[in-house]
Amino acid sequence: MLHAVIVVERPGEQQDLAVCRSLQWRASNEPLHAPETKHELTAALTKLSTEERLAGSGAVLLLSSEMCVTRAVTGTTEHVNRETGQLRERSQLYLMLGPGRKVIASSSTPLDARHSYALLSVATEQTLQVLKQTVEASGMEVDSIQSSQVALARTVHLARRSKSKADLVISVNDSRVELGVMGGGRMFLDYRPGGGVDIQQLGKLLVQHHTRLCRYCQRHHGLEDSNLTQIVVSGPRQQVQQACDQLAPLDRLQVFPLETGGLELPWELRGEKLTPELAAAIGGALTLKDEEADRGPNLVEELTGVTHPPLLRLLLPKLAPMAAAVLLAAGFMLLNWTTNRNMGQMKFDLAQLAPQAARSSQLRMDILADQKELEQLSKMGSKLSKPPYSLMLKNLTQSIPDEIWLASVRIEGAQTATLAGSSYTESSIYDLVGNLQHLPGTGQVALQGTGVGRSHNRDSTTFDISMDLDLTGRNTRPEEAL
Repeated sequence: MLHAVIVVERPGEQQDLAVCRSLQWRASNEPLHAPETKHELTAALTKLSTEERLAGSGAVLLLSSEMCVTRAVTGTTEHVNRETGQLRERSQLYLMLGPGRKVIASSSTPLDARHSYALLSVATEQTLQVLKQTVEASGMEVDSIQSSQVALARTVHLARRSKSKADLVISVNDSRVELGVMGGGRMFLDYRPGGGVDIQQLGKLLVQHHTRLCRYCQRHHGLEDSNLTQIVVSGPRQQVQQACDQLAPLDRLQVFPLETGGLELPWELRGEKLTPELAAAIGGALTLKDEEADRGPNLVEELTGVTHPPLLRLLLPKLAPMAAAVLLAAGFMLLNWTTNRNMGQMKFDLAQLAPQAARSSQLRMDILADQKELEQLSKMGSKLSKPPYSLMLKNLTQSIPDEIWLASVRIEGAQTATLAGSSYTESSIYDLVGNLQHLPGTGQVALQGTGVGRSHNRDSTTFDISMDLDLTGRNTRPEEAL
């Protein structure tokens, strides 16, 4: 299943809107990089993007432990740096992720002046490339790729509010069983049993590994007082109930299903309810609202050879107009040189065209007569009633992209109009200029300038556009009259 939480930002003081969706997308058991599986995932993402109008939106992807291994380190800053360095050196040995080059991403959060908490995630480059290509094929952009266990830890903390430092979290989904130790919104351990474990074997698995998991957390994360006696089970309700039944006979352990229905979230919900299957997706979406939250390792930032460096992405749009101006100047210089070179030959050719001069004079007289006729027609046309402004404004509003809002529209003498507004993306401003050039009743359209602004805690671009008006229809292009 493909689970998604779509967060829509609203202007002003309005609460953001959250839409929950779940889609069945995988019909085969082929690997993710198989052509059939890529086609199925692209089709599901395209359907979601089309139905929810997500073209151009950013996407945060969460990977299960089957495709992404995440390790946590807690201790002094020196110890954390040393351990993460050793984990990076061993990252290419994670053969369970599949063959090929591995991509490593890390994040670090200071706990106090001397101690830190770090996460390091590893995934294959092939997996990340496939996910990035399928998301972009659906019309969206990949903002982040991270571990689902890291995101799940945030939801568990929000749902439990437990006094214990850490809980043992078991995620069940179809045939996949994942174990994690989480507390305070942080993930301390991501453990996926080898060989595959189904729900019926959960009790035996926990008996074998519970003591070892406790010792690991006490030794490596300073959780001396935590015996992991509280177990949280996350996943589809039916499978969660089966897992709880398997764990119920175990002594000294309290088992709780993860409930998401009563979560206090910073959004207004629309559509499907917050079912337990959406727990990881909720945790991933929580970081979108809180800019200071620890978002964990972002694998897409380490995907070399695909994404441009951030500085280059910022410079390219600014250098493009300068490069165009240089090319235009070079073209004019070449044209001027060619003109001067051929001037003498052109004068000689003009002398040879004397017989045609008489014919040209006759044509000139015909043109003058036609011009007089056109002037008479223009005078007659000027006396016709002008189209109402409401039609022009209606056409204007239909030409404005969704990412743009106007601050003012000023019409001067029914001949020129000036538009001022803002946009979250520069490309939508150029789209607006292109749309205005094709509107009936407009002449020359020019972007007078842009500026830097900010709206709703996001960077925006202000702009001013001027255009000539022809409300009488004299300059209406032939294709607009069809």
